[in-house]
Amino acid sequence: MERTDPRPEGGVGAGDSSSGGGVPLVPETDRQLAEAVHAAFFLDPVLPDRGMDVRASDRVVYLRGTVESQELKQRAEAVAAQVQGVNWVTNLLRLAPVGESAERLAQQGAGGTRLAVNADIPPTIDRKFLVERRGRTFALYAGLLDAAHRAGLRRIQTRLLQTGTTDNGDTWVVGAEVETARGIFTGIGDASPTNVAASMRTVLPRLAETRAKARALRDALNAGALVSFEELGEHEELSEQDR
Repeated sequence: MERTDPRPEGGVGAGDSSSGGGVPLVPETDRQLAEAVHAAFFLDPVLPDRGMDVRASDRVVYLRGTVESQELKQRAEAVAAQVQGVNWVTNLLRLAPVGESAERLAQQGAGGTRLAVNADIPPTIDRKFLVERRGRTFALYAGLLDAAHRAGLRRIQTRLLQTGTTDNGDTWVVGAEVETARGIFTGIGDASPTNVAASMRTVLPRLAETRAKARALRDALNAGALVSFEELGEHEELSEQDR
């Protein structure tokens, strides 16, 4: 599926900057990656310049805040996904109620999420990294990684198991191995055009890797029943109420 670039023609995206003193060609840290996404939003002629919070953790970008339409929500995800160095975009943006402006809601601190009580949530995972969808609680990849570091994470290693081709439906498969003080844990992640958001179909190898690492981290943290948000295959198709 061919994808168009939502940035203005001739514009310089955050990841494309080559000017001295600017953001590096490929951001080297999570902070630089978040700044690159912010810059891409600023350069976009449609996206609002406020109301969206951008965080990054291990090349996964998290978008939070409130926007005024579904089109803006999807555009923000598409623009963020095209920044060099981004492996995955977790879109947690919410839609402003009819008659309310996103800027006003942002100033009021709207958009908080109540989390359902879930006995499967290990106490090692900080609740600020949890989100609820359709009555279920999911952990963000950043939360799994944060908990793993606090639990004595020693290394994460990945390997490509299958390259996407026309014969296998462009399905990429990656294996991950996580080592902590408790031992070695493995996970396998796959990504194809049928199980990722449309805006992320150009980075299938990276998505497969993120999913593999998330699954291995869940086992390492004894959180096998707590699915990570990045593992959802159809999160772009959630209803407006769920969003």
